[in-house]
Amino acid sequence: MSSRYEQYLNLNAITSLAPYTNEVIEGPLQGLVFFAKENFFTRELPATGSSLFLANFIPGIDAFAVSQLRAVGAVLAGKAAMDEFGLGGTGTFAATGPVLNPLDPKRIPGGSSSGSAALVAVGACDFALGTDTGDSVRKPAGYLGLFGFKPSYGAISRAGVMPFAPSLDHVGILAKQLSIIKKSFHALAEIDSRDFTSIKIEREVVLKKKLKIGYLQETFKELKGEYNRLFKEFLNQARNQGHEVIEFTFDRALLNALVPTYQAISYSEAFSCYANLTGVAFGERKSGNNFEQIALASRTAGLGPEIKRRFVIGSYATSINNLQSIYVKAKQVRRLIVEKAEQILNKCDFLIIPPADSIAPLIGDLNKVATHDFTDDSMLIANFGGFASLTFPYAIVDGMPWGLNATKLLTSTKMFSPAQNAYGAKLNSLIHRIDLAYPGTLPQPNAQAVRLAIRFGHALKMQIDNLLRFDRKHYFYPDLPKGYQITQQTYPICRDGELILSDGLIVKIERAHLEEDTAKLNTSTNGLSIDYNRAGVPLLEIVTAPCFNSSKQVAEYIKKIKMLAEFLEISDAKMEEGSMRCDVNISLAEPGAEQLGTRVELKNINSIANVTKAIEYEIKRQTKSIENKEVFEMETRR
Repeated sequence: MSSRYEQYLNLNAITSLAPYTNEVIEGPLQGLVFFAKENFFTRELPATGSSLFLANFIPGIDAFAVSQLRAVGAVLAGKAAMDEFGLGGTGTFAATGPVLNPLDPKRIPGGSSSGSAALVAVGACDFALGTDTGDSVRKPAGYLGLFGFKPSYGAISRAGVMPFAPSLDHVGILAKQLSIIKKSFHALAEIDSRDFTSIKIEREVVLKKKLKIGYLQETFKELKGEYNRLFKEFLNQARNQGHEVIEFTFDRALLNALVPTYQAISYSEAFSCYANLTGVAFGERKSGNNFEQIALASRTAGLGPEIKRRFVIGSYATSINNLQSIYVKAKQVRRLIVEKAEQILNKCDFLIIPPADSIAPLIGDLNKVATHDFTDDSMLIANFGGFASLTFPYAIVDGMPWGLNATKLLTSTKMFSPAQNAYGAKLNSLIHRIDLAYPGTLPQPNAQAVRLAIRFGHALKMQIDNLLRFDRKHYFYPDLPKGYQITQQTYPICRDGELILSDGLIVKIERAHLEEDTAKLNTSTNGLSIDYNRAGVPLLEIVTAPCFNSSKQVAEYIKKIKMLAEFLEISDAKMEEGSMRCDVNISLAEPGAEQLGTRVELKNINSIANVTKAIEYEIKRQTKSIENKEVFEMETRR
């Protein structure tokens, strides 16, 4: 046995080795060797999640990421140890024992992608696959002097990867060379129909010669001693090279909420994901007289103390008494954090933050009471928002690496064009020729908007149309640059759902269809102006049957739809910003009448309070007209 091979084994980072093969597959990654984290499915090797519970599980298929890499010539060397099912951030929670830091065995390598990072650092492979739920690829990269890349959410399919927290999980890559990160990402960034969150993404990022580099004032101030000096040094180097360095402030209350928000969401999702670990359907079963005893015995024997602790917290946070106050509240705080981050990222090309507030901690210090603040956990922001994020080596402190991290915004696009969709941008700055229907342009549906519409439909048990079809609705108005609106007039993507109100009213939802928004008309003392930034923004229009009897019912219905949109992360549903708007159709009739009277539509109401006021006013107006035997025509009131 070679001394180098013994060195690899002594790290406790390898869980299994792939059988030797002399097969050579040509491709851009031909001959490059990689390890896959233990939560990736591999057809010939166990996929245990580094847990005793799945000690003998061989899936028989490859995860999408493993399959893609093999198809372009990369060679799987084996599997890498990890914190059990990803629930751990130190590399010390694998069932096979702690993974050692190859640069200093007394220090942690970071986790949960500890084995992947250690094997790259020691030279056992060219690159490795990991998963990143909070910082599990990027923090080990910072500790071990590597490049650690977490792309935008959905850019790499998670099919065949055991989850931790699905709304936060990302497949990531670790390597010593940035060029290898780039090559492997090119192979991995493909649409996969098996992953509902899979998105099409631009693989190439064209950097400007002069960048806008942002940093957080709060993070900079909290860095101590040498780390503060190094961070300042990096910013000064960027200025000296001609880049613009911009200081941003972040609400300190939101920064302090990063960890508790992450814990409430991720532990809850993990508890849900692994509810199937009972020992009955699969896994290492222990004996018992009934289902409950079998599950209890199997979990007691098969799961480690850290994952049990997190499951208990997740169970508590999602219990009926705590769901709203803990889990739902955490999702609302997450939205606030993401909105603030997006405001900053829209004003710079990259946000630079430290992956950690120091070099890798000593293993002996892990049991000490933590005194670090948000500086050590700032990379959580990228997981909350699904932002692309890269850790890169920067300096050596006390003989150990310390890196920096660059986070970039994945811009949302419009319904049928690649133009950016961002609230508050400069007037008429986000326009594409498709939005204006230039001759020869072809609209292409936004796949993510379609997925979100389907997600909404499933939540309300609606029928989903198997064929995506659009129509053109022609009318002429200044806010419609094409002279028509692309919509689903005839074939809506979702049909026939329902939502129950507190008074027992069953609201029948006839349809939910996709369409593009119009431009925005602005009036001022200088006259009328049109902002085409909003033209083409994706809309999901939800249409109910005429079933409401009061403004109170309508207000409750809107609140429920708003909460649903936020919970499913379909929209921030900010009515004041136009993310959610309400149209109300009102028809009255005298008692005993078989048919309702003339319908009046109230358009584009931007708050629940205004909806209530508008309905009550219109009811009074129509009531008075009916009582006076007045005839009024169907109209739209704005």
